[in-house]
Amino acid sequence: MSATTETDRIEAAGRKAGEAIWSAIEFAYEAGLTVQRMRRAFEVALEAIAEDVTDNERPLFQASAYEAIPHVRLSAVERAEISRNAFDAYDDYLDMLREHAPLDAADFAHDLRGAA
Repeated sequence: MSATTETDRIEAAGRKAGEAIWSAIEFAYEAGLTVQRMRRAFEVALEAIAEDVTDNERPLFQASAYEAIPHVRLSAVERAEISRNAFDAYDDYLDMLREHAPLDAADFAHDLRGAA
């Protein structure tokens, strides 16, 4: 799997998780959750889910999840910060994968030689 494909996979998983969390929060809002508690509920739910994501994947997963919060629930400053964080997390994860690719290839080649 290419570094870009892997990065896109983590980003999509985070976004889908964020959409699912936000959907549940909106149902809770209809049942009485206050507007002030919606963002905090999102953060707590995301933290709980992200605990099971690897340390390397977690920043991208979480930043992508935050992009699922509807624009109307955020100020322009918050929206810009979330977008910037998601962009930075994507680039950081992709760079990390690309840095490790030569090492992974060398390990794979070593394993193949050892199996022969």
